Amino acid sequence: MRFFPIPHAWSAFALLALFALAATPLAAHPHESNSHESNSQEPNQHESNPPAADTQAAAATTRVAVELTFILAKPGERERVVEYIERNWFAMDAIAKTQGLMDDYRVMDTGSDEGPWNVLVEVTYRDARGYEGVREAFENIRAAHREILIDGKRLRDLGKIVESKKTFTSQ
Repeated sequence: MRFFPIPHAWSAFALLALFALAATPLAAHPHESNSHESNSQEPNQHESNPPAADTQAAAATTRVAVELTFILAKPGERERVVEYIERNWFAMDAIAKTQGLMDDYRVMDTGSDEGPWNVLVEVTYRDARGYEGVREAFENIRAAHREILIDGKRLRDLGKIVESKKTFTSQ
């Protein structure tokens, strides 16, 4: 179980800014290339091969997707939302992690019922496409899972997903 309280003074914008600092830049449109890739320096004409260390470093770096789900719990239901996430979503995520579909998952709580959201779920996928890259395998995990109600309530009874975002990082 991973529970990370978020200081109440942090806004969604501030938290996203922190994630953006670690994120790899992405082209503005899927059909456009990243300008930082195409504007790289010309290789030295006397070097026919890149240095071995640079090649190894590039091979060791993998781009992965980090998906963020912002949830607004109903007043007084924040702790139950976190419990629901842990007992349902994370039960499935633990299986997905053992199958190599995910690297990490965690839930963060603002500690307050105030604000546009108060629970954040972060999932790091090994596939740069995020959930879309593991959808078929994960749906098999979901089909085998039996929902655990929290005090007789489903997630929709405890709160609602207000936003989802995908960002990227390198490992």
